[in-house]
Amino acid sequence: KMCFSWYITIGSKSLHLLPITGESHPNLDGVGTVVLNSRVSLNQGADYFAAIGWLSEWCDFAARITGAQVAASVPMFGMSGFMDIGNFYANVKNAENGRSAGMASAEWLTKFTEGAQFFSGNIERVAAQRVA
Repeated sequence: KMCFSWYITIGSKSLHLLPITGESHPNLDGVGTVVLNSRVSLNQGADYFAAIGWLSEWCDFAARITGAQVAASVPMFGMSGFMDIGNFYANVKNAENGRSAGMASAEWLTKFTEGAQFFSGNIERVAAQRVA
């Protein structure tokens, strides 16, 4: 898959992100598209490339469980030391169903907690919906 960067503005925050694994061309075309973004911080001394490997597995896994298009990305400019995970849904109903499926899955929770070896417990979450 060919990767490209995307630029997202949510409120006063602007992000210029470079997808590194997962869905590199999420469908953001439709009005009502929902993006659930999680920003995770690397643990001090964490193996960067092993973290990317886990994120690659997570993107495929989370997509299968939730039905979302999932991509992990790093900021192209500005602060480093964190990665973003975007879950892209066609509408609010799909987002609610996808999140519910993840929360109800013991397999999802087990895989999610594996990420603690790379990332701290500080997760910043942002949800956005395309309105125009």
